[in-house]
Amino acid sequence: MSLLVKQLQRAVPAVKEVADAKKSLRIEVTSDDVGSAVRKDQTHCAIALACMRGNGVKPMGVIATRSRLYVVDKKGLALRYILPENALREIVSFDRGAQFTPGVYTMAPPSESQTLGGYKGPRTPNPKKKGYTPIHHQVISDIRASIVEM
Repeated sequence: MSLLVKQLQRAVPAVKEVADAKKSLRIEVTSDDVGSAVRKDQTHCAIALACMRGNGVKPMGVIATRSRLYVVDKKGLALRYILPENALREIVSFDRGAQFTPGVYTMAPPSESQTLGGYKGPRTPNPKKKGYTPIHHQVISDIRASIVEM
């Protein structure tokens, strides 16, 4: 069992497998979804609640991380979507105390370079080699936990 599946099972125990979505998913977040949402909760944020309510098929669970959306079907398959920039910003601001703006958000399937097991680029450069420049990672605080994808 992969690390990603184990991490997703913490939020939705029914997860058995993760796959990349093939088609985009359109979600309408209403003011009722925003009113019922819980800050810093991956399974009860406004986008997750809207996804549970909409699209005719009720999923077993939805997990909205900082950059990905996982929709779990009745067989335990978690379909993986990429959150658009506007949804990502709404999630961060909502987790920090601002209001989530209702609207229509379109979740895209991962591009070829974002797929699970896809090419992620060159390995981390060797700091002992000539021309090495350290990479500084910005730490984003006071928002929901992230899920490590391998």
